[in-house]
Amino acid sequence: MVIAYPCIICCKNVYYNQNALLCVNCTKWCHLTCSRENMNLFLSAQDWICPKCYFNELPGNIFDEDKNTEPLDNTLLNNQRDGNDVDTEIELFRFEKGMRIAHLNCISLTKNLDEIRLLVKKSDMDILTLSETHLNENICDTEIGLDNFDIIRKDRNRSGGGIAIYIKSSINYSVRNDITEYDLEMIVLEIKRLKVKPFFVVVWYRPPNSNVDKFNLFENVLLKLDRLKHDYVILGDINCDMLATRCSWQTKHLQELMDTMGLAQVINSPTRVTATTSTLVDLILTNNKTKIRNVKVVPISLSDHYMICCIWGKQSQHKDDAHKYKLSRNIGKINMTRYDEDIRSISWESVYNSMNVKDAYDLFEDALKCIIDKHAPLKRTRVKKIESPWINEDIIQTIRKRNEVKNKAKHTKSDHDWASYRRLRNDVTAKIRKAKKDYISTSISSSNGQSTNV
Repeated sequence: MVIAYPCIICCKNVYYNQNALLCVNCTKWCHLTCSRENMNLFLSAQDWICPKCYFNELPGNIFDEDKNTEPLDNTLLNNQRDGNDVDTEIELFRFEKGMRIAHLNCISLTKNLDEIRLLVKKSDMDILTLSETHLNENICDTEIGLDNFDIIRKDRNRSGGGIAIYIKSSINYSVRNDITEYDLEMIVLEIKRLKVKPFFVVVWYRPPNSNVDKFNLFENVLLKLDRLKHDYVILGDINCDMLATRCSWQTKHLQELMDTMGLAQVINSPTRVTATTSTLVDLILTNNKTKIRNVKVVPISLSDHYMICCIWGKQSQHKDDAHKYKLSRNIGKINMTRYDEDIRSISWESVYNSMNVKDAYDLFEDALKCIIDKHAPLKRTRVKKIESPWINEDIIQTIRKRNEVKNKAKHTKSDHDWASYRRLRNDVTAKIRKAKKDYISTSISSSNGQSTNV
């Protein structure tokens, strides 16, 4: 939704029926309550300057750099700024609505465990997938556990490889070993949520020197997921550079698989940056791109890979209030005695002393309006929508039945079900037309020739 007149303080829209102040410098609006000014300023003709413009107009020398001080190291400043930006980006991730999912090639989980714990705490992520964990069976889950998280892992050895998933204990999930392949470093989780279709989260690590057999096994996994007809998201270090100008055979093979299975890759910036290379090898693949939003590549420094993250779940669309409203005053309830007393108590000195007719009129109108608002304040009332009074319970039930049959026909693709839908659709149309005709006829016959009663 485009905000036409945003408040400079709260950034929400300033509507025509709200008390607001206009800055004479930047010509931007501000809610009266946000400005913390009193009603007297609002009712007066005094110019108002917003806080931002006010501080900009202060003498600049008090903010100038002290010439006697030594210049700061620009490199240090840039490093501090980049670090702050990363921390801010991670902390802002916690406020995103939806399921927060991230992936990181951690290059040894035990070595970076403390930083990962801090990372998860700051971002409040729901699912963190890891590759190159460098674990073996001698390291138990309690040694690498996180509070309120379950861990699912598939180890190789302490020298390389291995994957893991941290998932919040409150999330209902199941490990689907029947979908993955034994020779792949892959874990498949089925996430189950109340009143929502389940979806799958997959983490896959493909070693850079692996042969074409890994892609064949990966294709088998995609076919299994496709048969289940659920959405899924695949995260991992797949070691296929999607930014390379001359693609390797591995990248071409992956792209062919993506085209065949209708997958989208949503990461667009480098995820592994060294002194000499800049590659996009950590990927997020999905069969439903509309479910993924707020995709980010966070340049954390605990490994030579950046963290990739996204929000799973469609964003709730902000719907404008469909109702119509009107502003009105209840004049009939005014206590005329008190109203007359308040009118007589107004001091018109400012009006008489004004040298400009327009200013005098504005002062007069504002003073009078203040008294009127006190005795008959504006009230916002909803205008009742024009309904269809001829719609009865029988028609509503037929509409529901029609919708049910149409949904059934969509799934079964049966000619019989489609024929039933068309019959019910025509039945609804005929019933509405007949009910409307009968309603109008009855209204006319009962109006006794008075058109205003129709």
